[in-house]
Amino acid sequence: MIVFRACGGLGNQLFQYAAARSVAERLGVPVAADLSWFRSPPRNVTPRRLYLPDYRLALTELPRHLSWRLSALHRRLPPWTWRLLGVEPIIEGRSSPTDVRASTRTACLVGYWQDESLILAIREILRTELQPRASLDSIDAAVLSEIESCESVSIHVRRGDYVSLPSAAKHHGTCPTAYYERAFRSLASRVHKPRLFLFSDDLEWAMTNLPSSWPISAVGHSCEDRAVRDLRLMSSCRHHIIANSTFSWWGAWLGERPGSVVVAPSRWFAAARSESRIVPSRWIRESNEP
Repeated sequence: MIVFRACGGLGNQLFQYAAARSVAERLGVPVAADLSWFRSPPRNVTPRRLYLPDYRLALTELPRHLSWRLSALHRRLPPWTWRLLGVEPIIEGRSSPTDVRASTRTACLVGYWQDESLILAIREILRTELQPRASLDSIDAAVLSEIESCESVSIHVRRGDYVSLPSAAKHHGTCPTAYYERAFRSLASRVHKPRLFLFSDDLEWAMTNLPSSWPISAVGHSCEDRAVRDLRLMSSCRHHIIANSTFSWWGAWLGERPGSVVVAPSRWFAAARSESRIVPSRWIRESNEP
């Protein structure tokens, strides 16, 4: 069995599931999720809803007594003690999901695993599985019809706790208006008559600060409760301008097709000493410095 510790928002949950699913597919074993983080979120982090059940995934929830044991191991005991209980810890920064072998009885992945190379082998499986259970409502259907009728471009402005939570602001930072101006110019030089579909957790700020001359339509119902449905609309766009956010990363990655143009910020983490591996080399990178 491959177990992963789920945490964070929708984008992070998808990376965690995808890394575990890739290992499970390679070894022919089931996947289970440790959901203890959602029952008792750590202090000084943004509480999140669990989104994975909104998709048709090959996934089961780890029983609570096992989830509690793994949670206790993670908090209090060094990794070598896990093996005494038959669990192989795969902790980001110390090991990789690619280290898991068929002889491992139970492997537990702990980390974010924001690296396309870990999941590229199961891209088509993920595209099939990451379809929402909920059908389109009339609003979504109307937006989707517009998206499919033009050279649609999803543009994501991520603010939220990147602005309101000091620790997140320091670690992530936000993409300034100058980044979006550079990104749009870069995309417009490659795409004929692009039309922007704006997704944001702060639509008022985005509509006020992005140039009013742009051909832009706000997807005005974006909010945390609709994240799965908005990600479906985002991934239906042909081209993408993403923020330093795993949410729009998945929108671009799931929606990518021949001829797609994806523009991403050159610096993913404001506080990082080294470059993140999250942005695929085929995507265009534009500076997100002020």
